[in-house]
Amino acid sequence: MDQISAQNTPPPVYDSPYSSPSPWKKFLPVIVIIFFLGLISFLLLFLRYRISSNNTLNIPTPTLRPTATPIYIAPTIPEATPQISSPSSAPRQTGNLVFIKDGDIYESDFTSFSLLHKNATPAGDKLSWDSSGNFLSWRPKQTQATPSAVTVFNRNTAKAVNIKTSDAPSAELINYVWSEEGDKLALLTHDQSYKISIAGGVSGKSANIVNLISRVEPITDLVWPDKNFIIYLGSEGIVRLDIKGVSTKNLVGGNNIFNMILSPDRKKILYAIGDKTKSNLYLINTDGSGNTIISPQPESIDMGTTNLSPDVLNKGFLPYAVWFPDSFKLLVGYHYLTGLPLVGIYDLQKSALSMVAPFILKKEDFMIDDYRLVGARVRTTLNETPNWQLSVFTLEDNSKLGTIRVIPGASSPAFYFPSGK
Repeated sequence: MDQISAQNTPPPVYDSPYSSPSPWKKFLPVIVIIFFLGLISFLLLFLRYRISSNNTLNIPTPTLRPTATPIYIAPTIPEATPQISSPSSAPRQTGNLVFIKDGDIYESDFTSFSLLHKNATPAGDKLSWDSSGNFLSWRPKQTQATPSAVTVFNRNTAKAVNIKTSDAPSAELINYVWSEEGDKLALLTHDQSYKISIAGGVSGKSANIVNLISRVEPITDLVWPDKNFIIYLGSEGIVRLDIKGVSTKNLVGGNNIFNMILSPDRKKILYAIGDKTKSNLYLINTDGSGNTIISPQPESIDMGTTNLSPDVLNKGFLPYAVWFPDSFKLLVGYHYLTGLPLVGIYDLQKSALSMVAPFILKKEDFMIDDYRLVGARVRTTLNETPNWQLSVFTLEDNSKLGTIRVIPGASSPAFYFPSGK
């Protein structure tokens, strides 16, 4: 009986230091987790330091320019409404960029837009500021004939004057340029002959037009670098026309010259000789001195990220190039592949080239500073009619002329440089 009772009795329990975990063992998993988290944080900080050090050594930090910060959404241009103003109340000025949209003139500071002038006769093309920024001009749009007039808008009075350049129904105003003083226009017109005239009094209600020369041989372009003379591009080459004596002097001979461009400081002319497969660029001072060829392979060449050999530069320039505002650098295009030219920055003072990227320059493109290029492009999409758009491209932060602004329906951009450039 005693044996059976003993078997059914639970075994005794003894107090022992090993019968339950100690307090530090309870926190052991937490300690291990904290240790590994600290180790991982240390490794991440170390790797970040090494990467930052390498970037500092190998990749220069670009200078940020807020004015060129990309804006990917093109804002909607407000509907054109009649503008009410008086001579004592000048229109609000938001910026130096102007363009045509739906026949009206808008201005912009690249972040906002405002209607500058509502046109009764729609504007056509060739917007241009005078040297003071007070007058803006353009060719009015013609529906039944070629443009034969120029409109001058006074932004101080908000009034526009239409200047008829010829009474002949088939006459065409090929081009026009402002004088350095901003009080006259030089006109290049064509009817039965090619004429260069000067329109004075353009800031008033009417203008008086004085004919300088008239000839059968073609004249394709003109610039007005100095109050005493006009330079034009004709079938015989580049010619300087003395205004007072109405005499001419041939600066560069040849009938294969095209794309004559005046530098922003009005001291040099860039022109091209060649064809669609290979072109040479030349510089000449406006007084006819210093006629030199621009070498397609300057002393210093940086092909950038194109990974191409400098030998491709031997194919020559494109005929179109763009001046930088300082008049010492050019944005030039090189022949590379059909429809795919290479564009680079050419420093004339340092004889240095920095290749940018494949890009197509247009004749009317212009730089508004060292970073931004403005130009009109034709936008073509499926099932839509091609239309103009204004595009702003940037070189900021090695962006290789990437698009930072598109203004749909805009054309004929012009920019006023307060410094006179």
